[in-house]
Amino acid sequence: MTLCIGGVVARDQTVFSELTVASAIGSCDVSSITNVDQDSIRKYQAESIKRQNNDPQSVVELVKSGKKIREWLQNVKHLSNIRVTWTGMETGLDHGPVARDLLIDNTDIRISVKENAQLFQNPSPVKVFDKWSRGLFDRSRDGDWFVTVASKELNDYYQACGGPNLTGQRTVEAYYQNVTGTDSTGTKRRKRLTNHVASLHNQNNTEALQAYKRFCIKVSEASADIFNNNLERTFPEIKTGNFKPENFIQLFSFFFKLDENEHILCGTEDEKGFAVLIHDLVSWERKFSITNIKAKPLDAGQPEVLITFSFLDKSSNRRFDYSIQCQVRWSHGKFCGNPESKLYRYNSWSYTNLAWAVQI
Repeated sequence: MTLCIGGVVARDQTVFSELTVASAIGSCDVSSITNVDQDSIRKYQAESIKRQNNDPQSVVELVKSGKKIREWLQNVKHLSNIRVTWTGMETGLDHGPVARDLLIDNTDIRISVKENAQLFQNPSPVKVFDKWSRGLFDRSRDGDWFVTVASKELNDYYQACGGPNLTGQRTVEAYYQNVTGTDSTGTKRRKRLTNHVASLHNQNNTEALQAYKRFCIKVSEASADIFNNNLERTFPEIKTGNFKPENFIQLFSFFFKLDENEHILCGTEDEKGFAVLIHDLVSWERKFSITNIKAKPLDAGQPEVLITFSFLDKSSNRRFDYSIQCQVRWSHGKFCGNPESKLYRYNSWSYTNLAWAVQI
């Protein structure tokens, strides 16, 4: 059996962190956790050996996180026979905003495990900048955002890197259409151009770097504009500031991963074990409201957009912001495939200090 998370083979580190927390919650051997098979045990054991040799404290902290949850289940939820089901490999089947890596059997308690992760989700830029801002939330496979928003600048960059001479394809679109798959040695056919472009950057090739900068600026500006314009068209009242906060709850929930049920977020943050209970959306709305949402392009050496959510704490009348840094880039090297949008916690806001999180 090949373990997949959202269609991607699960890394040993991911399997290890999730199963280590699960084992501590259930106070049980990894092999007794529901859904754990021989392939996942092999991944767990391989990573365990690496951790014990190179980073034993990370194991200690993950176990601490799991034990916090076990004590909470016993003392607050009054559970005695605690059994855990591993669902990390099924994450891609969940159409909601909240990932679920573990479930506590015979309850509706879901647990998401993160290990020192500034990166907290990885959707397509089409979803982040276009679909979500129009109130569309699906799991469809999306097109190439770079081609959509910066076709000219992308082709100029391709030309500046000598793409046509190297590949025999006149444009990026032709290259993407005609150069696919792997060769007889199993090497991706696009790897040659990717490696060549990387070499040009390493050599500080002026023409390539200038074209890349123009491309980055265009993607960043276009992405921010599309997001803001979609919001204004979908919710015209946002321009006056007199909008209904509840209109933006679903958008907020997909960015910050909340839904109709509370859930536990745990793992390690700043190398320390943590576990917090995240509000459900009904509880969230009783305590907080959204006062503004705005995207702005960043000049960061790659396509980037900063999306800032502004909030009001209804009980204290305190206003505060959380920003999300959206890096838009190829995942396997330049010109290799569709870009991803990697969402990071900007200025390192903390899970343990989230306004709507309760420490366990």
